[in-house]
Amino acid sequence: RTQTYEVFINILKNSIEAIDDGGEIKVTISPKNSKNIMVCFSDNGMGIPSENLKYVTDPFFSTKKKGDLNYGLGLNHCFEVMFNTGGDLKVESKVDEGTTIKLTFPIHLKKGDVYEKSNSSSTN
Repeated sequence: RTQTYEVFINILKNSIEAIDDGGEIKVTISPKNSKNIMVCFSDNGMGIPSENLKYVTDPFFSTKKKGDLNYGLGLNHCFEVMFNTGGDLKVESKVDEGTTIKLTFPIHLKKGDVYEKSNSSSTN
């Protein structure tokens, strides 16, 4: 729980820093399939240049000002938490349009749990 909380806070903090006054952050939670849930954080902020997208989860990579006590470890930590718990983190972004972070969480359910019962005929 603590690490998931840290992931959510880090992503929300990044979104807040990326938007201007009047900007929006949208959080959606939906089943991805019968074994995973997806949580998406989308903002309409400044976006990330395409040449930087492949580096955003690398340790010590940052496009923020160096004087802001930013060490470029936030998204790396988020990626590591998601990976270590069997999940995934994907980043989609366009400059001047915004960024979406997609977190995939595995659902660890046992036979007979509510989700499985209500979706037993699903082929997802």
